[in-house]
Amino acid sequence: MRHNEIATSTLNSLQSIEGFKGVAADLVTAKTKVNISNAISYLLGNVLVVDTIDTALRVQRRIGRYYRIVTLDGDIISPGGSMTGEPEIPEIILHLQLMRKLIN
Repeated sequence: MRHNEIATSTLNSLQSIEGFKGVAADLVTAKTKVNISNAISYLLGNVLVVDTIDTALRVQRRIGRYYRIVTLDGDIISPGGSMTGEPEIPEIILHLQLMRKLIN
């Protein structure tokens, strides 16, 4: 499995944006007996987490449409620019549920 990573220079430029929380893979911890860090990195390594949709739009304007951006409320901006608002089950949760099934 390859790691999805965001360039350090990109992350450094985002640190100055108020409301930027980080990369989803860095914000997730797994409490499993099996090391799933590669799976977490693969699924969440190119997902950015921000506080609000306004912050998400600022991030997208700064770095372009290369990464999925997720808000704490569950809004998602896809790399192509499409937006979905507050789904019943955010896509990241679906990925985490899939990972749980794979290791069990």
